Amino acid sequence: MNHDFVYFYKDDSGENIPIMTGGYYELDRVMWPDEDTKKAIQDLIPSKNDLYVLVDNHVFKLGKDNL
Repeated sequence: MNHDFVYFYKDDSGENIPIMTGGYYELDRVMWPDEDTKKAIQDLIPSKNDLYVLVDNHVFKLGKDNL
C-alpha cells in the first residue's frame, strides 16, 4: 500500500505551510526520513519543533528525533 504524505509546519498564525509531498510503500520512511530528506526539510522549516506530517489522512507531530 502506498502512503501519501505532506510534510508541513505551522506559521505564527497557525496556518499550515506545506514543504514536501510524496508517497512511499514503507511507512517508516515517512515517519523517519533518510538523511538527505532530513537535510532538505531542515532547510525549509524555521524550527524543528514545528514539523508535522499528514499521512493517510492522519496528522502526526514529528519530534526532534525524526530530524
